[in-house]
Amino acid sequence: KEIGETTEPYPFTLVLNRRRGDMARLEYQFVNKNEDTIQVEIVVDMDSPYYKGPEFTVMFSDITSGVSDDEDVKFGTMTNSGDALKVISTVVACVKEAGKELLGSLDEVHAILFKGDDKRFNTYLKFAQKQLPPGWTIETRNGDSINLVNTNKQ
Repeated sequence: KEIGETTEPYPFTLVLNRRRGDMARLEYQFVNKNEDTIQVEIVVDMDSPYYKGPEFTVMFSDITSGVSDDEDVKFGTMTNSGDALKVISTVVACVKEAGKELLGSLDEVHAILFKGDDKRFNTYLKFAQKQLPPGWTIETRNGDSINLVNTNKQ
């Protein structure tokens, strides 16, 4: 697939939805073509001081292999399944669902921060951007964090 082509997401399930004050945490799971269980964790700050509104931090990893209990290691490990664009499409579908679940629409989200260390992550982020409504741009913050920002909310 080329960047921008739509890839149908895997079916996914919401397994956790916790809210406390201005914070929320949602976890979704899906199974990829290699039968790896992928976990998508979305941590939500409903009143981000930087973006002045709802901010999603998104992490995802293969939880089948038991890579590590250390979240930095676990969520920095890519799935290695050869279906990265379908995995990213599914992650974006989970983000859209979380936006709808918490705010009624993804349009209310001001920024999406993706956590990942893979060399191809910039390419994946460009693909993710194409899966979102118009107005989402890629921004580098503090030199290391690459985010998608809803310019309709600026």
